[in-house]
Amino acid sequence: MTQRLLAFGWACLAPLLASTDVLAADSPQLEWIKVSSDNKEFVRARSGEPFVVWGVNYDHDRGGALLEDYWRDDWKTVVEDFKEIKALGANVVRIHLQLGRYMKTAKLPDEANLEQLAKLLKLAERTGLYIDLTGLGCYHKQDVPKWYDKLEESERWKVQARFWQAVAKVCKDISGMFDDPSAKVRDAALSSGKGRLLRTEKWALLDYGKKGELYDMENDPKQYDNLFEKSEYADTLAGLKAKLKAKLNEIGKNDLNLNKL
Repeated sequence: MTQRLLAFGWACLAPLLASTDVLAADSPQLEWIKVSSDNKEFVRARSGEPFVVWGVNYDHDRGGALLEDYWRDDWKTVVEDFKEIKALGANVVRIHLQLGRYMKTAKLPDEANLEQLAKLLKLAERTGLYIDLTGLGCYHKQDVPKWYDKLEESERWKVQARFWQAVAKVCKDISGMFDDPSAKVRDAALSSGKGRLLRTEKWALLDYGKKGELYDMENDPKQYDNLFEKSEYADTLAGLKAKLKAKLNEIGKNDLNLNKL
């Protein structure tokens, strides 16, 4: 099992709109984990004690087969590995989800693999481990769906959004992801590649410089109506672009203000 694991002392948490808590279990042994009030560290929600992330990446076996390749036929090994991880003193397992294993098409999630993911999360709960989900992996070129390769970048953003919606539904059905879902630590999330995506609760802005896409996520969640060039949304677009610029300026300061430690 050793070759399958790589120890890490930090958490790579996705920028969530509602909270930044690590996925926790219903088990009484596990407290919810959240960002401290001064944004300097992770703490346990009930006790307020600091939570130091110490865990492993869990993504492939000795032969290079990815978790999704063998977790059905060799589930016993996965169970034994989680027990060993816990026995080593780790508290977090980082899972690398492969996009092509959870999306059959650009719009259709793979329910069978989502059910297997739910089974994995329940195993972590029983074992007393927190889960750090890292997504959108395309580690093996031969496994990248042909339909995904053919998509324009803007369409890939939409697939990624559907991917995370499907994964979040699975997590929600097993246990709450947040100690207080109504608490908000940020008003927008930013993701950057060749273009930039700014996502608020109501709006999604895909910015490509002079061009882009703008969607009303409350009234058009499937993103059919691009409002980017419609004059009646000029003020909304300007405000979102200003927020995007401000968010980019914050990045150098670190989103958790860890440079102040």
